[in-house]
Amino acid sequence: MSSPMRDQFEQAYAEFERSYEAILKAEAEVRSTSSTVTSKNHAVTVTVDGNGEVTEIKFRSDAYRSMPSAELGALLVEVISEGRRKSLQTTAGQLQDLLPADLSALSMFSGDMSLEKVMHEMSKRTGGGVG
Repeated sequence: MSSPMRDQFEQAYAEFERSYEAILKAEAEVRSTSSTVTSKNHAVTVTVDGNGEVTEIKFRSDAYRSMPSAELGALLVEVISEGRRKSLQTTAGQLQDLLPADLSALSMFSGDMSLEKVMHEMSKRTGGGVG
């Protein structure tokens, strides 16, 4: 025999399972994602994983050998930064479906919105007590 409380519990548990599966799927997508960026002069290519970590640096020619060290350093910083920005955008896009449409995963990851604020906003919408 079913009771209203049991029905509510089963509905809440089913929603939890859907959310948990979606989070696991998004986590797997992030782990398998990488972004590759090449410098404007085509001397350097950098690959960054879904967490923003540099996984590979390739020197595409010997041009870097004749560059002053400060110029090469600045070029590496520029290409790594662009790779991380691209990775952040990709990761945020993969996780956006887990959030309400008007909450931006990119804003959360870039520091414009805290995780606490996201949780508070989601809690308000679902009637929960978080935040």
